[in-house]
Parts: sequence; structure tokens; C-alpha cells
Amino acid sequence: MNVRVKWWLSLLVSVTLLTACDTSAPAPVSSPVGQITAEAASVIVEVTSTPSAIASLTNTPTDTPTNTATSTPTSTPSDTPRPTNTLRLPTNTPRPPTNTPLPPTSTPTQGIATTGDVRVFLVGFEPSAGKIYEHVHLVNCDSKPIAITGWQVRNPRTGHVFTFPNFVATPGCGGAVQVTVNTHKTGFEDANRGIFTWGLPGDKEEWSVEGGSVELYNATGALVVRCTYNPAVVAAPGDAYCR
Repeated sequence: MNVRVKWWLSLLVSVTLLTACDTSAPAPVSSPVGQITAEAASVIVEVTSTPSAIASLTNTPTDTPTNTATSTPTSTPSDTPRPTNTLRLPTNTPRPPTNTPLPPTSTPTQGIATTGDVRVFLVGFEPSAGKIYEHVHLVNCDSKPIAITGWQVRNPRTGHVFTFPNFVATPGCGGAVQVTVNTHKTGFEDANRGIFTWGLPGDKEEWSVEGGSVELYNATGALVVRCTYNPAVVAAPGDAYCR
């Protein structure tokens, strides 16, 4: 269809040009050319009256959408924050306790006998003028330890009494193990070793140089032994056996 129309249009244009150039020409007669012109005109009318035909004759460029590349935002990795605080170890080192428990100053008496054969061994009557070293010695002649806590040494002449603190007398009748009660404070006292003090005023005679007696009571108040000492029968100067 396109080729035919183009051909008829070209022919029509050519005839029109020839007619314009020859104005003196006689009036047109019926000729094949006139038929051609009429046919061409009808074609033109057909072509112009049909919009689809005109659209087919002319190539109208259409806008073709072009893919425009759009910039896609890219996420740039940022610097990862790093912790600046460094863990520090504690500088305070725990110290061991400085308080060292002290040994007990007395011997526990639970489960130990509180009665037995305890005797007065010696009486130190101190014949010199000082009288500071007067003392009484006890011994345990039993076969078992005996708790003498609360026992008492009494002087019948003066009425003075010494009461024992918490202490256990170990067996030893021969005098190798003794419990000592100093009448006056000498500075040699040691409760752990069985050396006690009566604490009576110094230079005061407690045990007469002429002899006397000593009484020993247990914790219940019962008399355990009463003995007498004679300055004429001494174990050492100033020390008399108590029989």
C-alpha cells in the first residue's frame, strides 16, 4: 500500500508541474492522463480521509524512554568506635589478718576430775627480814589430772584465803610437778605454768617462822587436807615440809 501511494503521489506532482508551465495549452480533454489525475485525486482523498493511512505514510519518531542510570547511594562504612577504657586490675591486695589468736591462759576442765589426792607439799616461811618469797606448794598425788578450779588455800592463823583460777594439776607426787602460790607478788608468776600470787602486802609475815598449819579445800568447800609445817624440818632453807 505504501509503495502504490507514493507512486501515485509522484505522478500527480509531475502532471501538476507540466500544466503550470504550459498555460496556453487547450482545455484538457479526456485522456489517460486525466484518468490518472482523477484516480490520483481519489487516492489522495482516500489517503487523507483515513487517519491510519496518513499515520502509516509518515514515520513519526516516538520518544523512546532511555534508562537513565540513577546513582544509588552507597553506605560508606564508618569507623567502628573502640572502647578507650582499659580494665585495670585492683591494686589493693588483701592482707592476712594480723591478729594472731593467743593461747588460752588456763586449761579447760570439762570432763576432768574435780576431786582427788592433792596435798600441800612445802611451805616457804622465809626466815629473812624481806618476807617477799613466802609461798605454798601443792602436788597431785593421784593417778589422774585433777581440776583445782575454785579450790582454796587457807591460813588458819590469819584467816587469809587464796582461791585458784581455772587450772588442772597434773600427776606428780614427788615434787617434780608443783602448784605454787606466792604470798606476795614476785614478778615470776605464770598461770599457765601453775605459778600464782596471793597478792598480799609486801614485808608482811603470813607463814610464821615458828611453824603453823595450812588448810586446803576443794571447790565444794570440803576440807581436803590439813597439814602442819615445822621450821626445824626443812627441805631447803626457809622451806618446810607440811605433814
